[in-house]
Amino acid sequence: MDKDKWTLIVSSGQNSETYSFTKVGVYTIGRKGTDIVIAGDKAISRLHAELKLAQTKDGHSTFSLEDKSKTGTVVNEKERRTKDQGPLLLKDGDILKLGSTSTQIKIKYEPNSTPNVGLSKKGSEVLSNSIPSDKKPLFISFSNLRSKEKKELQEKLERLGGKAVEKISKANYLVMKKIDVTAKVLLALIHGIPIVSPQWIDAVSNNRGSPLPSTKDYLPPVSDPELSHSLFEPNPSRKTLFSNKSFLFFSEHQRSYTDEIVAAAGGKDCLLFLEPLKNDDKIRKKLIDKIIVEPLVSDKHKYTEEDLAKLKKTLRSMDLKSISQNDIGYAILHVNSDYVQPHVNGKKKASISDSGSRSQNSDESSNDSSS
Repeated sequence: MDKDKWTLIVSSGQNSETYSFTKVGVYTIGRKGTDIVIAGDKAISRLHAELKLAQTKDGHSTFSLEDKSKTGTVVNEKERRTKDQGPLLLKDGDILKLGSTSTQIKIKYEPNSTPNVGLSKKGSEVLSNSIPSDKKPLFISFSNLRSKEKKELQEKLERLGGKAVEKISKANYLVMKKIDVTAKVLLALIHGIPIVSPQWIDAVSNNRGSPLPSTKDYLPPVSDPELSHSLFEPNPSRKTLFSNKSFLFFSEHQRSYTDEIVAAAGGKDCLLFLEPLKNDDKIRKKLIDKIIVEPLVSDKHKYTEEDLAKLKKTLRSMDLKSISQNDIGYAILHVNSDYVQPHVNGKKKASISDSGSRSQNSDESSNDSSS
């Protein structure tokens, strides 16, 4: 059987090291003679902390931190753990800071895909409070919930033998009270992950041993009244919606908002300009068979008015237009690549430069929207 993997990414200044653990046991962090050695900082104790990997009944594992130092360990910039406080359960995405320098440890959790869900210690009897052993394990990602609500749902989920996961691609359900069009929701749609209300978990709990309740009956209300429920139902076509499409972004900052969405839908993304715009022909070559995403307002200061005007002029001369970042979201929602069509009127000019270079096939037409 596959095992959960806990990975620690230890960064100190420009240096970074990765440690991965799958076996049950206690692992040590410190300045000298430990499993993870962080040298050069006297504020880090020789034995600074212990990390314990323990198996759970559902076939998964927990990873806990117990501080053993004089200076303590900061968790997620909020809480300083000291040696008199006992162990703290860690989760995917947690960040630990040690010592007086910039030493940082990021926790990454990758659950195994075939846990021993719902089995008793003997391994043969299904627990009465677990989902049926022939069903897929419940890996659930939560969104737009208050801390108290999320904690209560996580406790219910654990009693069912399920597990909360942060990364949506690792989940098989997304739970939220109301649907807002966020990156997590768009990724859920692309990956075919059903979106359900918290009441779905209650229904699973109340019908133990029965087939899982229909997700369609528990689709949360949509915040935007102009968007229908049907837009949030799974559609396998989303996974290839952006196949053979390349999106150009004006900055890494802008690109980071949607790069995972573009890739999940089969597309590619890259930065538009890595050097100053110099001439029309240079711009034209960069625009061949690309979808240009308008710069964010916060990024426009990086380009002169002259550069932006030159880009618009060149786009018009090629019968091209840029799309907004919101159009990417609408294309995913409606399963329609018209929203990211770069060609005006769905057509393109054959000649893209005085030297006679030609563009390749692209897609359809366009619209304006929000995600």
